[in-house]
Amino acid sequence: MVLLVFGAILVAGCTQQPKTSTQQAKAPGEIVATTKHGNLTLNQIAEIQPGLGTVMIEYGTRFYRTYQAAKEGNWDLAKYELKEAKEIQEVGETTRPNKAAMLKTFESAYLDPLDKAIDAKNWNTFETAYNKAVEGCNNCHAATGHPYIKYPDAMPAYAKIEKTWSIQPGLGTVMIEYGNRYYIMYYAAKAGNWDLAKYELKEAMEIQEVGETTRPSKAAMLKSFEKSYLDPLDKAIDAKNWNTFKTAYNNGVEGCNNCHAATGHPYIKYALPSTPPEMPETISK
Repeated sequence: MVLLVFGAILVAGCTQQPKTSTQQAKAPGEIVATTKHGNLTLNQIAEIQPGLGTVMIEYGTRFYRTYQAAKEGNWDLAKYELKEAKEIQEVGETTRPNKAAMLKTFESAYLDPLDKAIDAKNWNTFETAYNKAVEGCNNCHAATGHPYIKYPDAMPAYAKIEKTWSIQPGLGTVMIEYGNRYYIMYYAAKAGNWDLAKYELKEAMEIQEVGETTRPSKAAMLKSFEKSYLDPLDKAIDAKNWNTFKTAYNNGVEGCNNCHAATGHPYIKYALPSTPPEMPETISK
């Protein structure tokens, strides 16, 4: 009996099919992505991700803008620039994991106090926290073998500008993206692609927040628009209800054009194009 069982196991083992090459796990250097320009391995893609040298170019610029905005009392812009600085730092934490702990410590020790000072709109507290962060930043440079990089001496002259919100995108620029996403959202919902509709609405809300920051005099109006028109759209998308969505969408168009008129731009009238957009994303599911 034992021999019969052993023989059955042996036969079963011998008859198992070997794994094909597609079933076998591949090393990162063997995984290939095909582009119109040629093939790239996963290793090659990883190597071209931005390191800290690249990240710090944006980081330093936003850090400087945070200071100038706070100095001018534009706390919303200061908050925005600091948030963006933190986000680009997270890129460095991902692409340079051996520096992640140091970067997280820097954020906790220096950026969090800055954030609190901005929320309190307290210039004296902010300036003290900022100067400490500059010192901490240069200490990090020295600790990582780059003592010759000293902020803010390393900042290019073109980055040192006053009233920095003047070069941030205003509502005219913001509305270009806003209108495109509103357009795509409609046809995505019409095709039943509710995930894409949700994504486009989320991105529209985010670019609106940029406008709220760079044009604080219009922030209340924009927030009111979001609550009155975008929130109902969001609920209709979550419910995957086309009729409710369409009604909310048309209400949003009317509200949008009323805002244009109220702000002295009655000649800007949003109208939904009659055909779906030509775009790389797939509108239909």
